[in-house]
Amino acid sequence: MRVTRVFIIPGFALAALLFTAGCSSPLPTPQLAVCPTPAQGTLLVSVREPEQAPIPLILRVQPEAGGVRYIAMDTLGNPQFNGLIAEQSVAVNRQPLYRGMSPENLISAVYWWQVREQLSAACMSQAGLSRIENNAEITLFANTKPVWQWRKAQPDSVILAPTKITLTLRTSSP
Repeated sequence: MRVTRVFIIPGFALAALLFTAGCSSPLPTPQLAVCPTPAQGTLLVSVREPEQAPIPLILRVQPEAGGVRYIAMDTLGNPQFNGLIAEQSVAVNRQPLYRGMSPENLISAVYWWQVREQLSAACMSQAGLSRIENNAEITLFANTKPVWQWRKAQPDSVILAPTKITLTLRTSSP
């Protein structure tokens, strides 16, 4: 005889559980030993999830020994998270009040956008990605599934599949 147990989860915990279950897998990160290092600078990033208002962030990119650091702030300059791409992983320190998309995915998506025109076959292979480029767009695939798309007609935007989150990026003065 099989016994089924039912647990009652308070509303907030249930919402968090459902949200976590619906999250996509992380976007692959580069292995910096074979992938290009992005330029240092400041980016203005707008994160737009489907049917949501955009969330603006200021993202500082700083190459450093052992990796590339990404520091995110809201438009008032309050820290949101910082992350370091190193050894094909992203280590993130998130502030408790940050409520945006996964910092790991955001950092990886911005990295691929920064180096989109410099990618080598070795870099893509090490990250577990394949790339299809045509006259209109570049699409990155992980295990034959599209995970990142950049359209030449909209050079400042990236679409993350399958979540359909759109990042709009602008370079700011250093």
